[in-house]
Amino acid sequence: MTFTVVDSLLGEAIHHRSPAMVMQAPRGWVPLDSTRVAGLAATAGGQAAAGFRLSPREACFDPVNGCVLVVSDWSSDSVEAWDEVVALRRGLLDRQFSAHPPRHDLFLLGQHLCLQSLVQDSAMVTFKLMLENGVQLDYLVPKSCYAAQAESIASSMGSIRYSPTSTPE
Repeated sequence: MTFTVVDSLLGEAIHHRSPAMVMQAPRGWVPLDSTRVAGLAATAGGQAAAGFRLSPREACFDPVNGCVLVVSDWSSDSVEAWDEVVALRRGLLDRQFSAHPPRHDLFLLGQHLCLQSLVQDSAMVTFKLMLENGVQLDYLVPKSCYAAQAESIASSMGSIRYSPTSTPE
């Protein structure tokens, strides 16, 4: 899948160390300090669920609208093959959000396969992009500002770039 990147809608660069990935948050979204990212890791990301472990590494916050972007590393203790990871992750999210079933899509994002899960309820639109290279992006957007933020989020997703050392083998 290709996302149209509109540079004027992008802001802060996010440098993710492993794998070497660079992307940009939507304009106006500011990086959270390491203490707040560590808080995310302690509450949401550090716990294993159904064989998955999420470890938040970077996060950005939109102080005007309350949007959040979390960049995490993910790992699985129970499965290794991408097909199995996708099936397990889809099942987990379907159970977790059974009141508002997610819509799942598989596509190539840059150089890596991606499972995108879209969850919508009465208050929030959440995009979860799980890349086969061990990175997960979570965009949490209040429904009240989603229409205004959609193009910026797509630009952010399309801004993902990898260094030559992180290409699949």
